[in-house]
Amino acid sequence: MGENKPGPSGRMLSEQAFLTEAPLLRELDGRLRAARTLVDWAIVRAQQGLYLARTSRLDEGLRIPGEIRARFTGQEDPEVFFWIWLAEGVLDHYRSGGSRSLGLLMRAQAVATAMRRDDLAQYAAAWIANAHFHDDDFAQTFDWLLRSGLHEAQVPEAACRASMVAAIALQTCREDARAAVWFGRVRDIARRIGDRASIMASIENRAMMRLDRLWLEWSRGAAPSYTVAEIETELLGALQYERVTGSEAFLHQGEVARIRLHVLRGELDEAWTRIGQLRDAGAGENFSTVRASQVLRWWLAVRTGADAAGVALSPDEAARLIAG
Repeated sequence: MGENKPGPSGRMLSEQAFLTEAPLLRELDGRLRAARTLVDWAIVRAQQGLYLARTSRLDEGLRIPGEIRARFTGQEDPEVFFWIWLAEGVLDHYRSGGSRSLGLLMRAQAVATAMRRDDLAQYAAAWIANAHFHDDDFAQTFDWLLRSGLHEAQVPEAACRASMVAAIALQTCREDARAAVWFGRVRDIARRIGDRASIMASIENRAMMRLDRLWLEWSRGAAPSYTVAEIETELLGALQYERVTGSEAFLHQGEVARIRLHVLRGELDEAWTRIGQLRDAGAGENFSTVRASQVLRWWLAVRTGADAAGVALSPDEAARLIAG
């Protein structure tokens, strides 16, 4: 991660400076100030919401669709409708795990198709594939990935998202080598457009999935696919970049992952101490992450003889979840 990347005005930035400055967000800020029409302003503002959805600034992003609607008072241009629904779908995905996201994304895709905007239709398709993958509907995931144009999509952000979904799908299927190729495409596209959040997500998603596999193998007594050390180096390095750059999209997940790493090394007392310091995830946090922290708390309490009072899960439910 030591190579230089193009920055503002064509100057070259070190990798660390590139990550710190988030060139894509700075570019959107500049385009917003230069917007000459209300439509131009709305499109850029929605694009800011799409970026903020993928970082620790989700609450700020959630206000944007309402802000745009208030300016148009029901007289939105069709393209503005597309961007509002796309932003709302992505924001909902990160807020609640996708309870409404698919319907909103399908609306956006329908508008793009009606306008004969293949570029926008591909962008919506990439996020629709993402939503279907999240719902374990792999046939639809594959179909919508093809519609997105994958890494050759006309909109770089669409190519980046589609490549991310393809990479995660391949990693899930234990196709590590092929997944690495697609994660590499994510990072290449993201560096080209200055999308720091996608660079971080490509590293963290891969590390988290490798940790999930190692955790499952450990719990079943199977031969490990990876070592704790190689996952720790990859994951904790990325999380440290997040703290430096202030874009802690994986903040709570990262805290849970650290505890799991302690457990895998047999450091149960340290794991129990850290889980006692775990911040409240809050209602907006991904449910699976909240549940993982609760299960870990019960499991560690049983193993260390500590008190797990206040955890929402019953001991029986925790035992069933641990057993898979």
